[in-house]
Amino acid sequence: MHKPIRTCVALATLALVSVSAVGAAHASDRTRAPEVTLTFGAWADTPQTAILNDIVAAYEKLHPNVHIKTQFSAWTGYWQKVQTQLASNTPPDVGMMSVAYIGNFVNKGVVLNLDPYVQASHVDLNRYFPIDINTWRFAKGSRVGGSGPLYAMPFDASANSTFFYNKTMFDKAHMPYPDASWTWAKVLEVAKKLTNPAKQEWGMIAPTNYDGTWTSMVWEWGGETINAAYTKGTLSQPQALAALQTVYDYIYKYKVSPPPNPAATVDPFASGKVAMYFSNCNCLVGTYKNIKDFKWDVANWPLGPKGRVVEMEPDGYSIFKGTKNPGAAWDFLKFVIYDAGGTTRQAAYGTIPALKQLAFSNTYLKSKGFPQHMRLTLDDALRYGRSNYFGQGWIEWTSKSTDALMAAWLGKKSVAQAAKEADDAITKVLQQQGNALF
Repeated sequence: MHKPIRTCVALATLALVSVSAVGAAHASDRTRAPEVTLTFGAWADTPQTAILNDIVAAYEKLHPNVHIKTQFSAWTGYWQKVQTQLASNTPPDVGMMSVAYIGNFVNKGVVLNLDPYVQASHVDLNRYFPIDINTWRFAKGSRVGGSGPLYAMPFDASANSTFFYNKTMFDKAHMPYPDASWTWAKVLEVAKKLTNPAKQEWGMIAPTNYDGTWTSMVWEWGGETINAAYTKGTLSQPQALAALQTVYDYIYKYKVSPPPNPAATVDPFASGKVAMYFSNCNCLVGTYKNIKDFKWDVANWPLGPKGRVVEMEPDGYSIFKGTKNPGAAWDFLKFVIYDAGGTTRQAAYGTIPALKQLAFSNTYLKSKGFPQHMRLTLDDALRYGRSNYFGQGWIEWTSKSTDALMAAWLGKKSVAQAAKEADDAITKVLQQQGNALF
């Protein structure tokens, strides 16, 4: 079993790599820096893959002695590979990390505490949005992230609650575009006018995704998904149930949205037949910017009875303890999430950059193909952003509750029955964790 690397060793390695890099450029004898090979893992769609390959090429050009092997795949395939590699003690040196798994990985002790590297490199954490740093901190005994050692660094401040709309459909119907005053009641009113069953045109896709759509609505109705003690699910409570019933009614009472299709391979919004789409990831900007058949934009997330709440779910990178080159791994990670060479390239993807200065810059907001009102999503995140309960067991209880509610979204069960089953599933996972999720 690979033993944890002591802080002093890690810092010495980091210093050695830094000195080697400088020496390679300036030493009079032109001694070549030692060759280093790093493995870089990530889940990635087509736009993200192109960006990551560009980042890798830029880093290797600046560091000729460093060779980076990439292992990019879709979400499910990436995590399956990481689990297999961890079992054989051959994880990637640097790996993309999700809040869905960070609590589990910290608990298993397979990712490095990054605080010593941050301090040694004088990385200014104040340059990041606070929520995107705190999400990755885990103190021993804590139920969720928020404080303690830092186990990942963010590259984005992803706003999961993102309101996309088809401007072309609005224009044809002579309807005003959504604005900050829109409530969910207004959304329904407009969706009725933009639904045309004969043409298979829909006023909306009902917000049935877990993280950032109906979850944000639950908060906007004054409800919660789990209780404050992190011991049981609360989706069958009156406020949460009212929000879930609203989603159900869009599909089956008002018929302004088709039911979800779990087997679908085509994005419904990209088809041009959907007027409003409530997504759980503003990363879709990177995909939708290639749409040629219609005009689209983003708007403020709609208001609920208790106001506006948008879910923030940052993505980041960790260094796995199995790395043989922790200093070199940190130097590359820093390039990706902190240095201009990596962060400016990443900004073209669409998710809000974790670095505040970059998020407010024209480099991001006016990137080619981005919507005219990209700033609205950023404003929502800053003013109304909220983190979810990211910790050990999160992926298990969210997956099980999502599966339970899918029966309602598909019209197979009542919302009340599905919510009760979701609560039971959540409670079972939380209680198996004991008094703490970590």
